[in-house]
Amino acid sequence: MPTPSSDKTAAATSPDNKVSGTAPLTISLVVPAFNEEKNIGPTIEKATLVLERLTEAHEIIIINDGSADGTARVVREHAARDERIRLIDFPQNRGMGAAVRAGLESARMDWVFETCADLQFDLDEIVDFIPLIEDADMVIGYRTNLKSGPLRSFVTWTYRQVTRVLFDLQVRDPSWVKMIRTEKVHRIPLESEGFFWETEILVRARLAGLRMKQVGVHWHPRVAGEASGGNPWRVLEAVWTLLKFWWRGAATRPPENQAERR
Repeated sequence: MPTPSSDKTAAATSPDNKVSGTAPLTISLVVPAFNEEKNIGPTIEKATLVLERLTEAHEIIIINDGSADGTARVVREHAARDERIRLIDFPQNRGMGAAVRAGLESARMDWVFETCADLQFDLDEIVDFIPLIEDADMVIGYRTNLKSGPLRSFVTWTYRQVTRVLFDLQVRDPSWVKMIRTEKVHRIPLESEGFFWETEILVRARLAGLRMKQVGVHWHPRVAGEASGGNPWRVLEAVWTLLKFWWRGAATRPPENQAERR
């Protein structure tokens, strides 16, 4: 039985399986993965189905961030059958920021869509980003139904408030999926090796004058593997990196293009 989001994707596509009423669309899907052996295969399969419907051309870039399981093996098996699937394989774990940066730098299509390999974002909802890209350089997804415990909710809220105060960054959910014009993202210098990359790219994009918009999407609970983003040490690392980034004067310019909410 099709899901509501898959129905929505089908409705937005024309008979030749491309988005109706738009210029030819090409997307590089960037997916960092760490110990995602059970999730990466379904992620690749779903991404292929969605991107074949929505785009003129696409590529799927998986960055294996030093996984100790069979993540890289599963990606290689899929890549052997489909040349549009590419593997960047780190022999050791380098961090989310390093993995995403490698994927962004290697992107060859007109747009980059960054997501994770844990299936918490339904790739069918990429279709909701497409109507906004004509007048934007970056479209940021925010979770409309995220369910977290009291402690994590408080930490997340506090982090967002700090980013707003320090960087005047009016983004509802800095840590979720993003669609970015490739020629623009290739000009953004990213330094963070860890989870702070999600805030860093938004701050640098704002200072570079990128036009940003936001769109609400759904969050789904992880069905396999273990999440690392909620680890308290990861949060502390991101906060410490944020403070150092601010101290170096990264937010000295006034805002130019605040993200519009949809």
